[in-house]
Amino acid sequence: MIKLGGLFLVVASFAGIVNTLECDQQKPKAHAEEQGKRATPAPTSTPVTKPGTVSGEIKELSAGSHCTVLESFVFVARDAQTYQALESLNISLPDLDADFFKSHAVIAAFLGQRRTGGFGVDITQDAAGVVQIVERTPRGMVTMVLTAPFKIVAVRVQPDVPITLSLAAASKERLRTYRLAGGDLSITGGFAGVHESAGLEGSLQVMRAGTLATFIFELKSTGKQQTQLRDVASGTVAAPGQVSLTYLDSHSLTAAIQSPFKATGQFTDDEKELSLNLETVSSPNVSDNFSARASLKAKAITPRPPNRALTSDQ
Repeated sequence: MIKLGGLFLVVASFAGIVNTLECDQQKPKAHAEEQGKRATPAPTSTPVTKPGTVSGEIKELSAGSHCTVLESFVFVARDAQTYQALESLNISLPDLDADFFKSHAVIAAFLGQRRTGGFGVDITQDAAGVVQIVERTPRGMVTMVLTAPFKIVAVRVQPDVPITLSLAAASKERLRTYRLAGGDLSITGGFAGVHESAGLEGSLQVMRAGTLATFIFELKSTGKQQTQLRDVASGTVAAPGQVSLTYLDSHSLTAAIQSPFKATGQFTDDEKELSLNLETVSSPNVSDNFSARASLKAKAITPRPPNRALTSDQ
């Protein structure tokens, strides 16, 4: 019995050694796998799919916690000239030429001043193609310092497809609404030599940040076709209130192909009134294309948004 007991102890000890060796061999492997997971860099872009745009990515161009834009603001650039206006904010941005904007738009979201660190901006795109701008609030310990977070991204788009935004609450507060008091639209051209005239009605909203401005159009024609213009366009406002927009979708309103509107206009009466003249830019790639002109006058139906910046630098 004593010999059998001793033999049992030897076998048990041997089995324990084998199990220990197996565990020791598995631990480095598991540890390496875990380290590999931790070492994998976070994705730098968010995959998106959008009906009406090319499947692709939202690519970050620049982001930070400090900038000179002290109020909530969103800026959309669909051509190189508008993008240059964004560069006037002295933010580090890559050089982008006209070819880039044949398939991309640049969207910049500024959160405005916040009293602490930890705030940020997220820009995503849902299945319906709406670009969503969301404020990210602090979690845990934060630095007690004034910040002005921002993010600038590039989104893949197709020509003749307008952009739709879903704004954060802080950005919505910065919009001033104008209602059309009068407007007209003239369309000519096409293979059949069309000449059509119609009225325009609807509203638009304007967001300002210094000399930069963003216009959200909600217009429709009163002609037989009852076409619509729903787009977001950014540009500049020079003293004394001269408006310049170099890219605004025209296709949905006029059927013109690859011929966006450019717009010039004027704010008057302490920016309570706005007049705009729109004209399509001819496409070098499309013959017998439609061309169009439009003019509108609008009056503010909401007051000027209050200044919520924590300092008076802007």
